Amino acid sequence: RRYREFTNKGRTASLRFGQICLLNDLYGGEDDAVQLYLVALCETLEMFTGRDRSNNPEVIDLLDECATSLLSTLSSSQFARKQFVTPGALCLSLKDLERLALDVHSSKARRFIAGSVGKLFEDDSLWSTSLEEPLEKWVAESGIEVAMELCAKNLEAVKSTTLVPSQIHGSSFLGAHVVRAFRLRACRHGERGTIGAVPAQTWQ
Repeated sequence: RRYREFTNKGRTASLRFGQICLLNDLYGGEDDAVQLYLVALCETLEMFTGRDRSNNPEVIDLLDECATSLLSTLSSSQFARKQFVTPGALCLSLKDLERLALDVHSSKARRFIAGSVGKLFEDDSLWSTSLEEPLEKWVAESGIEVAMELCAKNLEAVKSTTLVPSQIHGSSFLGAHVVRAFRLRACRHGERGTIGAVPAQTWQ
């Protein structure tokens, strides 16, 4: 509750300190602490999902801190990654992160949020589809093909006179992480002979 009352500078400092504490297990390494931290992160990131987004330096600093802290948390906590595919666990979902990676005003934030999306797609434990089942089933469950198509569509806009630079930049980073996650999963399925009939456009 107190966090919500802080100024943007106060929130930035709080998130940074909280991340240090979590990484050093000052909270005992318990999932409850990770959950509280994720709630604060997501509630703050939710501020940047609307159209009214400020270019105020303090606001951008807060956005950047959220993005870097999110990637750090998802990189180090399987519990944290699980929350983004658990319905109702957080105010943001994996799809929300994909949109943020394309739309937020900070290039640094776009880069780190795209990395967070990649971490989620790469974690096999988040998906019910096993490596013994066809790869196409995982593609459908995870929604990774939709993310690929969105990035490809945005990158096609490079040829347009009405391109949006932030979306081009975000699509480049997000697309790279999505393709990496897809290839890693495909390799693991290939080792078990369960790639199956994945649509050709997905591979391209």
